[in-house]
Amino acid sequence: ITLAGTSGTLFTNSGTFTEGSSTVVLSGNGDATINSGTPSFYNLTSSGTGIKTFGTSLTVSNVMTISAGAVDLSSYTLTLSGTTGTPFVKTGRLIPNTGTVEYTGNNTGGNTTIVAGSYKNLTLNNASETYDIGAGAGGFSYYRAITIDNAKVPNTDQTDFPVLISGIY
Repeated sequence: ITLAGTSGTLFTNSGTFTEGSSTVVLSGNGDATINSGTPSFYNLTSSGTGIKTFGTSLTVSNVMTISAGAVDLSSYTLTLSGTTGTPFVKTGRLIPNTGTVEYTGNNTGGNTTIVAGSYKNLTLNNASETYDIGAGAGGFSYYRAITIDNAKVPNTDQTDFPVLISGIY
């Protein structure tokens, strides 16, 4: 499903939306909102320019991709339950605002990679998973809290763990 709107609300779930195994693409070149109903997507891709703003919390059960423009979490939660090893792909920009990115998936074939970038609140929550933090160009930073619930975060060489902490303490 491609939602090519360039403004306003691109998605409102007021009934039943079954994610299946398809991709929903936000391709419009403008600022718009994903709103209401706590939707769940199999694959969600933001490929249009402009800022796509969360108006609700949502879950992506396979891969979330920001290939252009920006996605603004506002104050909501993006839950990534994908089991691919890389449930979040980002060449565009994530604007964390006061929102949370929560990784809950279990990649049975190896570790789950936490994409490099800036987070306001980051939660790693799966006792069966090992998370590789900050992989990729640009390093890793967070501005509020990292919550590690029932998860393993290895740092085998003790040298390559770029974390920037900023804010009021």
